[in-house]
Amino acid sequence: MNDLWTISDRLKQLRALSGLTQEEFSEYAKMSYKFYQQVESGRKKLIRIDTLQRLASAYGIELWEFFHPDIPEISLRIPKQINSSPHNHRRGEKRDSA
Repeated sequence: MNDLWTISDRLKQLRALSGLTQEEFSEYAKMSYKFYQQVESGRKKLIRIDTLQRLASAYGIELWEFFHPDIPEISLRIPKQINSSPHNHRRGEKRDSA
């Protein structure tokens, strides 16, 4: 990773590591999908520290780890309803019908 990165860059990296969509992560973090989408895309320029703490906590990391130059190791515990999202099914796999 280069020396200069944005909050948006870090959120994209962490979410890619998690394997979740923006919608799935926002649900997991208990925040509005549209709000998270704006933060991750960089359209939301001013972000409160408690929001950053909430995002870091959702990834199972401390706030200092979020800002550390190295990408932290995340530890998400995904609830079953998010993990069974249609986004996570590969083409040709059968989904459980409820």
